Amino acid sequence: MDCKDIFYLEKDENYVVFHTAEKRFLQRTTLSKLTPQLPVSFCRVHRSFIISMDKVERIEHDFLIVKGKQIPIGRTYRDDFRAKVKQV
Repeated sequence: MDCKDIFYLEKDENYVVFHTAEKRFLQRTTLSKLTPQLPVSFCRVHRSFIISMDKVERIEHDFLIVKGKQIPIGRTYRDDFRAKVKQV
């Protein structure tokens, strides 16, 4: 799977769900293990979500919309996310 096809990654217990335009894929891993392997265009925004910055539809104060899904922005990750938004 090509990273440019991924909209966001979501933690689901012991798995990570890869959300693309067409399908969802499951992989038994953690977001922490995947983070260093992802391109800089990805950003962790919550303990359960990593998003593709170029797929963000809308940003609100404490959440964002990707592929029609409302994704929370966690306090821990808020500053890093805002810094990435300014870079784009």
